[in-house]
Amino acid sequence: MIGTVCKIDSSIFNIKPKIFQMKKIFSGFYGGIVFIPVLLMFTGFYFNPFTVAHAATARTNSISEFNNAIANADPGDTIILTDGRYDTSNTTIRFSANGTAGNEVVITAETPGGVIFTGPQTFADVSGSYQIIHGFHFKDIDTSGNWNTNVIKINNASHNRITNCKFENIGQGGGSTLIGVWYNSPHNRFDHNTWDGNDGVGIETPLRYYEDMRKSTHTKIDHNVFKNHAKDDASEALRLGRGATSGLVKAYMTIEYNLFENWHGDPETFSVKSSNNLIRYNVVRNCNGGLKLRQGDNNVLDGNYYILEDDRALEDYPLAIAIKIKGSDHKVINNYIYRGWHGISLEKADPLPSHRGTVTSKPTSTNQFYLIDANATWTDGSYNKQYVWITSGGGQGRAYYIQDTDAVNKRLYCKVKKGGPDADLLSDGVTSGSAYTINPGDPEVRNLLLANNTIINIARNSIMIKSTSKNCRLINNLAQNVKDSGVYSIFNQDTGAQIFYETNLSNSIGNMKTWIGPGGQPQGIIDGDPNLKFDGRMHRLQATSDNAINKGTTDLNVKIDIEGQPRDPSGQDIGADEYSSQPIVRAMIKEGIGYAGVQWPNSTVDEIYLSPPSGLRVVN
Repeated sequence: MIGTVCKIDSSIFNIKPKIFQMKKIFSGFYGGIVFIPVLLMFTGFYFNPFTVAHAATARTNSISEFNNAIANADPGDTIILTDGRYDTSNTTIRFSANGTAGNEVVITAETPGGVIFTGPQTFADVSGSYQIIHGFHFKDIDTSGNWNTNVIKINNASHNRITNCKFENIGQGGGSTLIGVWYNSPHNRFDHNTWDGNDGVGIETPLRYYEDMRKSTHTKIDHNVFKNHAKDDASEALRLGRGATSGLVKAYMTIEYNLFENWHGDPETFSVKSSNNLIRYNVVRNCNGGLKLRQGDNNVLDGNYYILEDDRALEDYPLAIAIKIKGSDHKVINNYIYRGWHGISLEKADPLPSHRGTVTSKPTSTNQFYLIDANATWTDGSYNKQYVWITSGGGQGRAYYIQDTDAVNKRLYCKVKKGGPDADLLSDGVTSGSAYTINPGDPEVRNLLLANNTIINIARNSIMIKSTSKNCRLINNLAQNVKDSGVYSIFNQDTGAQIFYETNLSNSIGNMKTWIGPGGQPQGIIDGDPNLKFDGRMHRLQATSDNAINKGTTDLNVKIDIEGQPRDPSGQDIGADEYSSQPIVRAMIKEGIGYAGVQWPNSTVDEIYLSPPSGLRVVN
């Protein structure tokens, strides 16, 4: 219990002797227990003998007091830091309290935005659980000389929430990640925050498979603004996985209702390098990168917007691709793409030269690994890749980790976990000395569902499909494009790809081609004008859109459109928008519309959200 609060204790109020006396007096009548609280109520003071500790509030005036109060907080307590500008140079702020579900420790600025942490080498550690960290402003923090560090590091922490905070002008060449979620840190949430004018990555969850980072799952990132990242420094706004093994992690992250605006860092505004994530209802506007499913499998991209609004944007962001896809079993549905160099790209697998590998040992339990000597030397990290294709007897497995286990000779080894994602390839019948072909490299696209997306006015190819794409379904997509050269097309497929097309609508205007690929145009790609109308936010179907309304395939599990309107079960419309008289459930986050970012007084209009974060307590 923090020291500056009122904690009810029998010794403080000198009531312990009275309790014993009452017990003697009323020992024959329920032991006096019923009468003690009643009698104390008549004296103006209520004491519950079964609960001796109550939620308390501590007001602090310095960082040392603040850290100390947090360290000594009990579940349900509130810690307030007095408004002011705090020079936190070379200081670590420690969010180390432990609350419980329903009795979180609230750690807050006196007024939202009234506390400013500033100064070089300012850092914060989050190591507790069930904390609500609210209303702080991290500003003008120089992290030079601390490459690959985190301004806020989440480590051995769970069920925490960072909300209504602002991160402004941080980095200045240091290349730091603003928030990093590291070891043993599941179920953390980041909502209604604003990143403005920083260097470095916004939020990163490394999620390395063979370390305890893989336990940092179920992160939720929602209702945030990431904007005005002016430096071309290969920094994503979100990096959901990192390194050679994060794609193996089923991360179960939810990324929703975020606005990414004028973020000029990496060609991937946010990069997904893990599995089983839900990315929905986000807006990427005037950014030099897009959304990339780079590693991992079974991710969902649903109802996102990618928008470049003027001709200058195309000149500023050459070769930007709205959505890039690698990996297996993804669902990319209900997305809206307006302008850009390329719309959606099914990327090519990128294997490196293969080597004949020999099994040097086999596991005896599910926690051990097959060890395969790749019979190759390591140079410049060329083989430190996420995916290793291992082929034997006509079968092929993937997602195995190459590890440099011999620092002297730099030999490559492939560690394959028994009982892991592709254990069927290396069965118990494998013996030491068995030979395998090892192909390090990036994964191919397999078993993709690409459905009900709308792609408008792309400079080059609306949908690109590389040769290694296998067993992919493209259904109910709508693409409209104008191009004079005739070099590019709406659908551009390489020889060797295995794609199933059904009820896709293409409107190629001028010299733009509908199809470039092997053979003739597939029957599942239909030419026609969707007769779209731009309403200031997006291109929509209208009553005269006969080529799209009720013309789509209905046997998909895509029951709502990009704005939450129900799709007609008797005949879905083609594209992201369903023509409907039903009310719009969610409008695109745009200046003056939506609910992303901080709620401080005098916030700019695109940082205002409509209601306070659920579950946040009001601090008086």
